[in-house]
Amino acid sequence: MPAVQFVPAHEELDAYISEPCIPPAECPLSWWTDNRHRYPLIADVARRLLSVPATAVSSRRLYTKEFEELMDKRNAVAPQKAKEVMFIMENL
Repeated sequence: MPAVQFVPAHEELDAYISEPCIPPAECPLSWWTDNRHRYPLIADVARRLLSVPATAVSSRRLYTKEFEELMDKRNAVAPQKAKEVMFIMENL
């Protein structure tokens, strides 16, 4: 089995930026499916950013109960930890 080669992130980003833009009619998700092996670090970010949540409910509404529970326990949670939890909940 060949050894896996790791390309530094800045080199991967430089190579991606030098790519020509896809035509407006082309699907970005299809492009990333075809090219994820060339830009694995950026493909992971693109997958998260281009994904559409499978719900008709706003994300804020989904986390209302969790937000309320967190706020009820806010005295027991360090402020930095509360910020981290809220950041993660908003960016899932």
